[in-house]
This record gives sequence, C-alpha cells and structure tokens, in this order.
Amino acid sequence: MVLLFLKGPMEQIIETLPGIGRAKVAFQRIKDLSVRFASPEAYLNLALEPSMISLNESIQLVGVRYASNVPEGGEAFVLGPIDLILKPGELVFVVGLRV
Repeated sequence: MVLLFLKGPMEQIIETLPGIGRAKVAFQRIKDLSVRFASPEAYLNLALEPSMISLNESIQLVGVRYASNVPEGGEAFVLGPIDLILKPGELVFVVGLRV
C-alpha cells in the first residue's frame, strides 16, 4: 500500500531529472560565455572615447557575415549574410534561432 502512494512522487522526480540535466548544461554554457566576454576582444580599438566618435550620416552593411570560433565539441555560430543600414540614434538587436 505504501508503494502505491510513493509511485506518483517517484515518477515526478524521475521525469524532472532530464530537465535538471539540461538546465545544468545551459548554466555551464552561460558561465563559459561570461568568462569569454569578460575581457574585450584583443583586436578592438578601445583607445577612442565614445564621445569622440561621431556619426553624421549612416553606416551601410552589405553581405556582412560573422562566424565564431568553434568551441571544443561544438559547432561554429554563423550569422549572415546581413544587409543593413544603421542611422544615428538607432538601437539595433539581431535576434533569431540558431539553426
């Protein structure tokens, strides 16, 4: 009789375990990205103050592509090609699925 009452909670615990495993992997990836982006990229020119940079017209990007370095056991992230015109004062986010 006791086993009958334990069956439901035990099934819930067992069904939850895969989700916990996926969450652990996701948190590890977030941690890895945090470490990776903690310091600026070596090739960026950070010598100019942001106030010294001015944009009078616009920036046009045509066929721009980006590919990240391949992490161990992973796949490279590839973005593009992108055609885009950026105007002063605009804030642009690139969002979407990783396919």
